[in-house]
Amino acid sequence: AMRKLAKLTAYDGVLTTQSENATTQIDKYKADLETLQTRMTALLARYQAQFAAMDSMVGESNSTRASLKSTFDGMANAYKA
Repeated sequence: AMRKLAKLTAYDGVLTTQSENATTQIDKYKADLETLQTRMTALLARYQAQFAAMDSMVGESNSTRASLKSTFDGMANAYKA
């Protein structure tokens, strides 16, 4: 039993190897998460810029609509007189 335990816990034993493999995998997951976080941050910035541009365009369209309505109303009133 002691020999098996010594073999399992040895420098090149199963437990040490599995622990090292797990640590390596954790490091890989951390790197993957950092990459994903960078991508998500860039995507969020892109969507925010697109939304701001769209919001600005909608504002300009509403302004143009109000201006045209006012002009057409004025023209219609001129013809009523």
